[in-house]
Amino acid sequence: MPGFVLRLYSVYGPYEDFSRLIPTLLGHAREGRFPPLVNPNISRDFVYVADAVRAFEAVLARASELKPGDVFNVGSGLRTTLGELVQLVRELFGIHDEPVWGSMPDRSWDHPAWFAAPAKAAESLDWHSTTSLRDGLAATARWIEDHPALASEGRAKTVLELKR
Repeated sequence: MPGFVLRLYSVYGPYEDFSRLIPTLLGHAREGRFPPLVNPNISRDFVYVADAVRAFEAVLARASELKPGDVFNVGSGLRTTLGELVQLVRELFGIHDEPVWGSMPDRSWDHPAWFAAPAKAAESLDWHSTTSLRDGLAATARWIEDHPALASEGRAKTVLELKR
């Protein structure tokens, strides 16, 4: 059976573990504040979960045309710093408090230039990320608001302890 590799970048959205960055940031934003944060120059390539699912669907639809073992980067191709992400959340939620940068230590995987090169996915799969970070954050926040029981359960069953 042929196999393929989808190299996922920072996938976020509904059902994401609540100990991860986006749910943590959105949870604090609902309270008008920011969580502890690392260096604002750390970057990520955020891709909304529905876009990531479409990448898997594209591989399945074209599997017979692909070379077994092909590797596809699944990301937006955009470098977004945590400073830019926090500013976007500030705008979406009307937060007036200042973030406290460096209130959480950088981790070994934090990098200032981490983003996908999704050209092969675009060429071979006709796939690209279509959900803007702004729209994906808003959709994720709506999902959390619309599903309080699932969100509560998610907070109780995180992989890592939630820091309040």
